[in-house]
Formats: sequence, structure tokens, C-alpha cells
Amino acid sequence: MEWALIDGRRGKAEKSGQIGICPGCNGEVRAKCGEIVSWHWAHISADCDLWSEPETEWHRKWKGYFPADWQEVTKPPHRADVAGPNGVLEIQRSGISPEEIREREQFYGRMAWLLNGHDFWENLEWIKVAGDYYEFRWKHARKTWITANKLIFIDTPFGLFKVKNIRDGKWKVVCGSFVQATKLPRSLDSSGKTVASMDLHLYDAMTESQRNAFIGKGRDLIYLYESYVTKSKEAWPGIENNWLIDERRIIPPDWSANLTIYGWLLEANTEWVKKVIADYGKGLAEAEAEIDRKSQIEKIKRKQLIKDFLEIRKAPLKGFDSLDTDFIEQCVKSLNEAKIRSPQYFAQCQ
Repeated sequence: MEWALIDGRRGKAEKSGQIGICPGCNGEVRAKCGEIVSWHWAHISADCDLWSEPETEWHRKWKGYFPADWQEVTKPPHRADVAGPNGVLEIQRSGISPEEIREREQFYGRMAWLLNGHDFWENLEWIKVAGDYYEFRWKHARKTWITANKLIFIDTPFGLFKVKNIRDGKWKVVCGSFVQATKLPRSLDSSGKTVASMDLHLYDAMTESQRNAFIGKGRDLIYLYESYVTKSKEAWPGIENNWLIDERRIIPPDWSANLTIYGWLLEANTEWVKKVIADYGKGLAEAEAEIDRKSQIEKIKRKQLIKDFLEIRKAPLKGFDSLDTDFIEQCVKSLNEAKIRSPQYFAQCQ
């Protein structure tokens, strides 16, 4: 507990051994103010709330984002982590059974869950990014959350993720979108008078910046990769069979283990990513240079063919620059054959 009654007023622990009163059961609590664990109150006897669990810094950080009088609100016989005028937010890190989920949802009624996604972030694979909509494959999923009927938020390194649904099947797929954490206080207070703390604004700003940078890098790499493959195939037909460029092997990174480039980026070493991007950039530049070289050769060949055509058939013809080279070659071949068959006609033309 962070809050207890001291002389009838809510207060935090300030000195080890200090005695306060639990607002829920009116039992005595003692202040614990050590050097390792955050200062808190502990019941001298057993905790009166059977739903109570040891708190981490993550719990306290999120409770601290809300007004003091919303934190640890007594709703006998339980103590809500955060409770505004119009709803409860249960901040959950430890495992919880389906029975406990149903029990709390029924007890609190209007409520939402906040999960610590930092604990299982590495098990979420990005499999779809479409505008503001995202899908993650949840490896080693905490299956109990499929049974939840109330809104679920997940705190992640890239911001607050609002779960739309969790698809059950061979793989558990989490669907939803990133939302502004600053809207949470208003969702618990329909009057709209509660203003989000500066800490919540900072949380949104920092995580959104990280998310946009990450997604941007993924999109840039996808574009670079697709351009690289397309241009390389155009410059060196058949290259996809062995990905050899001037006896130098350039192989696209193996994204198959992760269903998307985003999953690959999350697990890849930063220096390796930089090297891959540099290799793609270099390979793309080489492919474009080769395409330009072939284009110049094609231009020269086209001009020579037109010149040959006009020498064989002196009539004033126009528009050959826009014709396909193969067509011009066929014309020249046909005229040369005709010249052999009917030399007298060409003699008259000359």
C-alpha cells in the first residue's frame, strides 16, 4: 500500500516504524522505508484485501500518473488500484486466473485492465501494420486474457496499446491500435474536468516518437528491399536464382522466422540492420547504373537501326524513336530480304 490514514488524512510512508490506519479495514499498518524497496505501508496483520499483490515500480509509476485521490480507492472489501468518478483501472502484472478476472469484472462493473507488456513484449510479433491498426502474434500467450470481457490496455515500449480483440486459434493474435495515454483520465471521469498529468504527456510523446521511428525504419527498409529486388531483376535477368552481382553475393535477410520486417527489426542487431540497409543502397545504385548503361546501349542501337532502315528505304519516315527495338530489327531484316529478292526495286528507289 502507498496510502494510509495518518490522523484521519491520507498520506504516504515517511519513516520506518510509523503507524497508520488502513482505509479499508481500519487495521493498523506500519511504514516500511528501506533502501531497496520503495517506501510503503504494510498491514501488521494479514492484508484485508484478498486481491492484493506485491507491487512493483511499474505499478507505482502508473498509479502516480493519476490524481492522488484516485489512487488505492477503497471499495469494500477491496482496494482498486485507480478509481475515477466513472470507472476503475486495474493495473495487473502478475498472473491471474480466468475465475479471478471474471470476479473482478463483475465486482467493479465499469472498469478496464492495464497489463505490463514490457514483460512479454519479446513474445509479440508484428504481423500487420495498416494505418492505425496493428496485429501481433502472441507467442507463449497468457491465455487467461482471452476470457476478459472488459477493455484491455497494454503498456509497451512503443506506447499504450488498446486491444480490440484476441483471436484464439493455433496462434493467439492480438488486434488493436496505439492510443494516447492522456485520454485515460477522461475515460474514468465523464465530466471531462480531469486533466492528464505532465508525466502522461511525456509518456505519450516519448513512446510515439520511438514508435514512429521504428515503423518508419521498417517502411523505409521494405521500400528499399522491394526497389532493390525489382531493379536487380531488371538489370540482371535471372539474378533471383543466386543473387550474384559482379561475383558478389547479396542475399536478402531472412525474415521468414519473423512474419514481417518489424519482427525482424525487433530482434536484429542494430549494426547488422545498418549494414543490410547500406548493402541494399549500394546494390540498388549498382542496379540503376546497369539499367542506365543498358539504356544508353539501347539508344545507340536504336539510332543505328533507324539509320540502316532509312538507308535501305529512302522514303521520309518519322516516329521511330518511340517504336520497340525488336520491331525495328524485324523491319530491317525484312527489307534486307526484300532487297535480295527484288534488287531492281531498290535500285529504282535509289
